[in-house]
Amino acid sequence: MTPKISRREVVAGLINLATKAVELELTDDAAEILQGARILRPRMVELDLLEGWICIQRGQVEECIRLMRNVEGSPTHWGMAKALMARCQRFMRDPAWRANADEVLAGCTDPTALYLVQQLFAQAGDADGNAAGQDAAPQESGETPDPQSAFRPRKFAPVDPLTNPFVFQLRA
Repeated sequence: MTPKISRREVVAGLINLATKAVELELTDDAAEILQGARILRPRMVELDLLEGWICIQRGQVEECIRLMRNVEGSPTHWGMAKALMARCQRFMRDPAWRANADEVLAGCTDPTALYLVQQLFAQAGDADGNAAGQDAAPQESGETPDPQSAFRPRKFAPVDPLTNPFVFQLRA
């Protein structure tokens, strides 16, 4: 008897394979594998995020921004979309990258998106928040929080989006 493989398992396997191809900078192979996954799950938002990574590796930042605009409305993946968009905007020297990065810092809980944004601020040499806020002592319960603290870069455990494809977990 041959065990049946569900469509979900096939798509998960294709995503893992495409992610590995992106890691190895085999973007043409990753794009072809991604097309196979799109046939099985055409409206899966996570596939746009993977395609965005492919676009970044190919230097197609405008295309990545276009794809991320489709994803930023997602209730679960908006943070990663904004982080990738900020990365592309910074590459293009668009000052709007800070607004997207600040939005991720203010409201996103995704560790990979937060790490990407933290790296953008570190690369930019942002003096407004790197020293202040990162090593601050914890506040006592009676103190009021600083409203600007949400916009300062914070320390996060490094997460490599390509080796930890958190983004590509399938929905039921």
